[in-house]
Parts: sequence; C-alpha cells; structure tokens
Amino acid sequence: MPQQRRARTQLGRRTVASLIVVAALLVGCGDARRAMPARVPDAPVFAATVDAPIGDIVGPTTADVLTLITCDGAFSRNAQEYDKRRVVRAHRVS
Repeated sequence: MPQQRRARTQLGRRTVASLIVVAALLVGCGDARRAMPARVPDAPVFAATVDAPIGDIVGPTTADVLTLITCDGAFSRNAQEYDKRRVVRAHRVS
C-alpha cells in the first residue's frame, strides 16, 4: 500500500479519545520543534458536496488545537477528487 494511502487509512482507524503526539512548529521560535501530546476526541467525515459546519471546524477556540482536513472516501478519476473529507482536531493535553 502506498505511504499516502496508508497514512489516510490509519487516520480513519483512530478511536474516540485516542492519544497522539503532534509534531508542532513553535511560532516565533525559528526552527525550534517539540512534541505536543494531544487528544483526538473524534474525526468526523463529511461528504465533499455537503456544507460542513465551517465555524465548528476552523472557528476560534479557547484551547490549543490543531485541525487537519484531509481526503477520505472514494477517489473519482473523472472529478479528480475524493468524495469525502475527514476532519481531525487534536486538543492539546497538558
């Protein structure tokens, strides 16, 4: 299985309240990097043709979060895109 497909498939296997480590680039610190323990409470999938709750996905938060939006579902060669989008939001764990 190609690396990209394997990574996308593994995102779908994350369970509620799974603990992941997110590599974070610290803003304003040049190339300094550190690991950020994070919790992913869910990773919903939305149809590409449906209006997703944009405010909930990328709106302001009071917590440190990292949001990843990636492709999911079946790839259409005609449309040259996947039919679904997966939203993974990692919440920082202190």
